[in-house]
Amino acid sequence: MGFIANNLPTLDDVSFGTASGVKRYVYRLDGLTKYYQLSDQIVIPASTDCAIRFTLNGTSDNYEGLFKSADGSDWFRLIPSSQGSNFQGNLGGTFISGVPYSSLTVRNGQDREFTLRRLAGRFYIDVGGQSFTLSLSSGSFSISALCEFGGDEFAGYIKNFEVEINSVITNQIPLTNKTQGATQLPTVGSVSATIINYTDTWEEV
Repeated sequence: MGFIANNLPTLDDVSFGTASGVKRYVYRLDGLTKYYQLSDQIVIPASTDCAIRFTLNGTSDNYEGLFKSADGSDWFRLIPSSQGSNFQGNLGGTFISGVPYSSLTVRNGQDREFTLRRLAGRFYIDVGGQSFTLSLSSGSFSISALCEFGGDEFAGYIKNFEVEINSVITNQIPLTNKTQGATQLPTVGSVSATIINYTDTWEEV
């Protein structure tokens, strides 16, 4: 984990105190119409080390977007088991794919802490306590939406979205604050995430 900009809080679930204890929430996406639109694009410059982190929980065996750029040229998604691997994408002009289903099924109904990182021009995925080596790609790419690509929305929930560039955490959006409703505010950076087609589908976990 890199340096936390401006000494802001580390990324923890937003908690709500009650008479009986502490409640924690996640937002359930329907896999049909709901996704997160960012208030501004997050740009990862060319030839930089970076890491994109979040926790995901899903059970589908379909194509499901995880993030994309505004013009759709950069994207990353989950793919069906029939394709052999859990993930594929196009980032910085390079196609990447990885995490064989024979090694790990990512969408198993449990929280999976996921990191897509680039180090010295090569991408890696860390998930389920394992690390998988992907393609070389040093190009710039951007993120404008989460949990959607090409009409394929993610079904389940994600939380604790974070971007790190050259060992500095530039963006954090917990995505767990029920009181904020449709627009989830950042704890690091200025980019927020608005839930498209919002309805109250928060769940206590």
